[in-house]
This record gives sequence, C-alpha cells and structure tokens, in this order.
Amino acid sequence: MIFFSEKDLNKKIVNVLLGIEGFGHYRSKYLCQKFGYQEKSILSDLDIIELEKLRDYIEKNFIVNKNLNQNISNRINSFIKLGIYKGKRHQFGYPVRGQRTLSNGKSQKRLSNRRFHHNIDNSSNIKFSKKKRFKKRKLKKKY
Repeated sequence: MIFFSEKDLNKKIVNVLLGIEGFGHYRSKYLCQKFGYQEKSILSDLDIIELEKLRDYIEKNFIVNKNLNQNISNRINSFIKLGIYKGKRHQFGYPVRGQRTLSNGKSQKRLSNRRFHHNIDNSSNIKFSKKKRFKKRKLKKKY
C-alpha cells in the first residue's frame, strides 16, 4: 500500500511520485496530467479525497514497492528452477545480458546480492559444464 508521510507534504507532487519504487519521471508526469495537477503544485494543496483517489488509482493500475520486488524475484527464481541460461548467470552472480566478465564483471557481482530476495537451493543440480582440472603430477626422482 502507498502512504504519503508528513515529510512529503511540502514536496512537489511529481517528486513524491518519483520516490515510489517502480515510478519514473515519465509515469509521475503522466499521473499529474491525468489528474489535472500542475507540476509546481505541492502535495499539501490536495484534499484527502484527491489523495485517496490517487492512491487507489496507483494500487489498481501499477505494480509498485514490495509487489514489484516480489514479482522480479519470482521471475528470477523461475529462471533458476527451469535451468535457463539466464537463471544460471543470476545464480552465480555473473552479468546476465552478455556483458564482459574479464574486466567489467565487478559491478554485477556487487549488485547480485542486493537483487536476490529469495532463497536459492544449494543442492540444485544447475551447473555450468565441468572444467577440466589438472592433477598435480609427482615428479620422479632421478638417481
């Protein structure tokens, strides 16, 4: 559910809508135009009835906040369960969309921990092809 706090009362409506996770600049401007608010108007200028209409419209027509995060994590989890290549990349923390890993894979490894909102089974058999491991050979002593 979307609740506007008392801190937001002195902010512009567009900026308050930008603070909602899942809303960008385009969507916030679209909602202001749809409801007839000016871009410079402040949230405290609205009546309680107008605020309730805005909340109801956002809840019915958009996926935001916790629902958005849950939806994304469910999709990633389904990729992992199906064994799709994209799911394997997510599971190991590698870049998913074809980026380089040799020099620039560090940012994905940092962000992958934040993106996962679900539990991964470590016992799953999803693995890449096995790498050949070289055994250490014992050197024969010469006498």
